[in-house]
Amino acid sequence: MSRLLGVVLAGGRGSRLRPISDRCPKPLLPIAGEPLLALQLRRLAAAGITEVAIATGYLGDRFEPMFGDGSRLGLRCIYSWETTPLGTGGALVAAAAVLRAVPGDTLVVLNGDQLTEHDLTAQLQRFETARVQAGAGGSVHARTVQDVRAFGLLGVESGGGEDLLVSFEEKPSRACAGLVNAGTYVVDPVLLQDFPRHTHLSFERDVLPQALSVGRVVTVFHDERAGRDIGTPDTFRRANVEAVTNSGRSALIDTRASVAADAVVTGGSYVGAGATVAAGAFVSGSVILGGAVVHEGARLTDCVVTWDAHVDPGSTYNRGVIGS
Repeated sequence: MSRLLGVVLAGGRGSRLRPISDRCPKPLLPIAGEPLLALQLRRLAAAGITEVAIATGYLGDRFEPMFGDGSRLGLRCIYSWETTPLGTGGALVAAAAVLRAVPGDTLVVLNGDQLTEHDLTAQLQRFETARVQAGAGGSVHARTVQDVRAFGLLGVESGGGEDLLVSFEEKPSRACAGLVNAGTYVVDPVLLQDFPRHTHLSFERDVLPQALSVGRVVTVFHDERAGRDIGTPDTFRRANVEAVTNSGRSALIDTRASVAADAVVTGGSYVGAGATVAAGAFVSGSVILGGAVVHEGARLTDCVVTWDAHVDPGSTYNRGVIGS
C-alpha cells in the first residue's frame, strides 16, 4: 500500500541571514513567536501527512529537542542529519531512505526557509491524477514573476490536460517575465532510485534534469499565491511583521520579555523571550530577538536586533540589523 510522506529540507547554513543565523538554524527562527518549521509541519499535517522526515545539517542537534517525535503536532517526525552538506537532492535522497520510501509512495517536499501559502492539497490531488493517467513522477509548484533572474525558470508545454515540465534553468542571466519554481515538490521516489546516498546533489540541477532526460513525466502546478523566502534579515523581519499584523495585533510581546510601561512597541513588531525594551523606547516594524536590550529612549524602525545585542540609549536606527 502506498504511503503519503513529508520531507522538510532544513539543512542550509543560512549565510545570507547572518548574523541572525549564527546561533539558530533558519527553520527554527521565530515567526510571530513560533518556529518557522512548526508552521511548515502544520501545513503537512493539514494535507493529511502523518510521517515526516526533517533533513537537517547546520546546527542539526537543535531540531529534535524542540520537536521530539512530532506527536504534539499529530505527526511522527524522524530526523536525517547530514554531517556534510548534501544539497537539496542529496538531502532528499537521504530523507527518503530514512522514511523507507519506495516507488509508488508520495513525498511532499518543502524547503525549510520558505513560508508557503499555495493550495498544497490541490497540488497533491492533481499529481495523483496525473500519476494514474500519465505515469507522472513529480510535480513542481510554479508561479509567475516579472524578472526570472533570481529564480529557477521553468519551460512548460501542455499535454493531456496538464502543464508538463520540459526544461529547467536555474537563475538565468536574462531579465524577463516567466513561470518559475516556487519550491514545493510532490515526488514519487522512483525519481530518486538511481542516485546513491551520501552524494551531493541538487534536486533542481541534477534530479529534475535526469528525470526529464529519461522521459519521466513531471507536471507543473500553477498557483500564484506566493510563498515567502525567509532567506535574508529583511525578509525574516517582514515575515514576522506580516504574521503579527495578520493576527490583528499591533505587536506581539513574548510573556518572558520585559517592556517598560511608557515604551511604544507597534507596527507589527515582535519581542522575543528574555528581551527588554526600556523606558521611552520606540519600536516599530521590528524584530527584537531573545536576550536583546533596547535601552532608554532608543528608536527603531524596520530593524532586527539579534540575540543578546544592545541598542544604545537614545540611538536611532532605520532599516538594518543590530548586533553581531
